[in-house]
Amino acid sequence: MKFAKAVALGVLALGYPNAANAIVVDGTYDADYGPVKSVVGYDTSAPNGDFSNPGPNNNVTGYSIYLKEQGGSVYGLLQATTVPGSSFNFANLYFDLDRANNNGSDLGFEVTNNRAFIPGVNGYAEGLGLTFALSADGKGLEFRIPDAFFTAPISGLAYYPGQQFAAPGGEVVLRLSQSFGYSVAGGPTFGNDRLGVIALEASAVPGPIVGAGLPGLVMALGGLLAWRRRRSQAAAG
Repeated sequence: MKFAKAVALGVLALGYPNAANAIVVDGTYDADYGPVKSVVGYDTSAPNGDFSNPGPNNNVTGYSIYLKEQGGSVYGLLQATTVPGSSFNFANLYFDLDRANNNGSDLGFEVTNNRAFIPGVNGYAEGLGLTFALSADGKGLEFRIPDAFFTAPISGLAYYPGQQFAAPGGEVVLRLSQSFGYSVAGGPTFGNDRLGVIALEASAVPGPIVGAGLPGLVMALGGLLAWRRRRSQAAAG
């Protein structure tokens, strides 16, 4: 119990230390997030695996998306609004690192598997040290991704030739949210900002990213480890 408590406290500290109004990664909403960025609807007829033409709905649950940059990291909360007979369960997030050119999704994260991948490219980088937590009721997933993951190459990933990265102080876009297997939300229905634009911290220092392994302990403690699988298709949404 002492070990579990110590790890739990360490995870909370990773959220954003030494701040009076910090976001705490515990799967619940914090006031610092501000208003919701986007809302995904619930429709049992929403398709699975439609990466090239994603829509506004999920076929298992509706959910709200909150995003915020704070202290050199991107924080996000995916909070279910409808969970009929199911616990909340997210898989992958897809980001555009080059908002100016609006060239689709070029970096993805399997948040609860602690992995990053390039949409449409085989392979992934793991052991990244992503921080995440599910809410106690299982209806919210919260995560923390360091800004440097967006501003520089992640070791082990095969980027496309000429890949552009976000500049410190630049903006990245959450384009797709893949959950419950292959139910994908995003696309033009949400407008040019897609599921949400995040402005990175101007002082973030680029550099090669090599991961750690703390989330494995978190998953074991919370019983959060679930099957996740990355879709090896381009996420064009």
